[in-house]
Amino acid sequence: MKRPARAAALAFLLALLALLALLIMPARAELERYDTPKFRPPPVKLVFPVVRPRPAASPAAEQQKPAAPKRDPNEARLGAIARLFRHYNKKLTDKQAREYAALTVETAERFGHDPCLIAAIVVTESSARNDVVSRGGDYGLMQVRWRVHQKSIRARHPHIAKAKDMFSPKNNLTVGTEIFSACHKNAGGDVHRALLLYSAGNKGMAAKVLKRYAALKKSAEFS
Repeated sequence: MKRPARAAALAFLLALLALLALLIMPARAELERYDTPKFRPPPVKLVFPVVRPRPAASPAAEQQKPAAPKRDPNEARLGAIARLFRHYNKKLTDKQAREYAALTVETAERFGHDPCLIAAIVVTESSARNDVVSRGGDYGLMQVRWRVHQKSIRARHPHIAKAKDMFSPKNNLTVGTEIFSACHKNAGGDVHRALLLYSAGNKGMAAKVLKRYAALKKSAEFS
């Protein structure tokens, strides 16, 4: 081969090698770029719960709520006294027991005494029987001693003329509570001493009244 031909062939070969080099280098660059990519964790999306406020109750809805029943202490006391009377006198109807209880409350409060105390005197003296008469001549619910007090009773209550008028629950409770009030005053406000004066010194009677009085008050409070 002649030198010019060799030179031309060599130049061609060099040009071909250069072309191949140009084609191969970008591919290697791409491989270097993407073969070992850096790890990037995907972004974490935070999701918070949605808290919705409760709708306010309307005034109409508030009014529709049932109100808690209120305890009436006067009714509780009246009921406790009526049950006590029925316990000691089975012949009383519920209506009669409540009538006796209402009279007891009204009379006791008129004279400034606890109705439970007067009720305790009634069941201790007569077992809540309005028509009972003792051997000593004591009449009715509070066992009023007619032969001792008849003069002052007639003077203060002209409509009460004879002993049998003491069978009236209203008359008897009025007179009996009035007498106990005088005893209470003479005893200087001491209930135990007043009961002794009322019962002519009967200590057993006074103790029973106080015991039943305490139990009745407790019953009235928790009724």
